[in-house]
Amino acid sequence: MSYGTYMTRRVPLGEARQNWADVIGTVRYARQPAILTDRGRDAVAVVPVEWYERLVDWLTDPGGGDELRAFLAKDLGLDPTP
Repeated sequence: MSYGTYMTRRVPLGEARQNWADVIGTVRYARQPAILTDRGRDAVAVVPVEWYERLVDWLTDPGGGDELRAFLAKDLGLDPTP
């Protein structure tokens, strides 16, 4: 799946265990999210902490929708129009 210039990698859990530093480095420095899979099924997402914090803020603040839409447009290159 692609989000603007971002590609989400799918990484099997066993591979992620063996290459954890690489997975974290890619998410942290390249800002490329990773979906860890278990037996071919999506299990967990690893995203940059800024994305996580903004999502939590948006989910807990009823007025946070405008900030999230701006983030989606600026950081992810998505059209946030409802």
